[in-house]
Amino acid sequence: LLVAWQVAVAVLAIPVYILPSPVAVWQNLCSDYLAIAQHFYVTTTEVFWSLCCGCLLGFVVAVAMLFSSTVASILQPMLIFSQCIPAFAVAPIIVLWFGFGLFSKVLIATLLVFFPVAINTYDGFKQTPLDYINLATTMNSTSIKIFQHVQLPAAMPMIATGLKLAAVAAPVGAIIGEWSGANAGLGYLMLYYDRQMNIAGVFAVLFVLCLRS
Repeated sequence: LLVAWQVAVAVLAIPVYILPSPVAVWQNLCSDYLAIAQHFYVTTTEVFWSLCCGCLLGFVVAVAMLFSSTVASILQPMLIFSQCIPAFAVAPIIVLWFGFGLFSKVLIATLLVFFPVAINTYDGFKQTPLDYINLATTMNSTSIKIFQHVQLPAAMPMIATGLKLAAVAAPVGAIIGEWSGANAGLGYLMLYYDRQMNIAGVFAVLFVLCLRS
C-alpha cells in the first residue's frame, strides 16, 4: 500500500498540499518528532484519565441500575437520549465552561467512554440466565453473593465488549476536545499543521494516532 501510494503521488504529480508522499510524511515525522512526542504525551494523558473515569463511572451506574429498578427507569432513557446529541455539538460548550486545559478534554472523552461501558455492563447483568439466579436463591445466597458469584462472571463478555468500545471512543473524544479548543495535544497539532498547509505534518500526526490506538 505504501509503495502504491508513493508511486501514485509521483506518477500523477499530486501536489504535496493535497496528498503528501509516504517519504514526505516520514521526513516530517523525523524532523518534528520532539514536538509530536510532547503533544502525544498530552493526548495520551487525556485518554488514560478518560478511560479510568468513564469505565469506573459506567460500571457504578450499571450496578446501580441493576440493584434499583427506579434508578434504571430514570437513567436508562437518559443514557439513550444522550446519544442523540453529537459529541461535536457538546464539545465547544464544555470547553467554554471548563477552559482549554486538561479537564475539559478528559470530560468530553469520559462522556464518550461512559455510555458503551454502562449500557453493555447493564445488558450483561440482565442477560444472566435466570436458572443460575434461581439456583443461587434456593441456596440462600444474598443479593451481593449472587451479584459477585453469578451475575458479574456472566456479564464479563459484555463488559469486555464495552471496554473495547471505550478504548476506541476515548481517543476520539480527546481529539474532538482538542479540535474544539486547546493549547496542546495531537488534535491541536493537527490543526496547527493544517493552518500552515503542512499536510505532511497532518499525516504524520495521523500516523502517530494510529500507533497510539
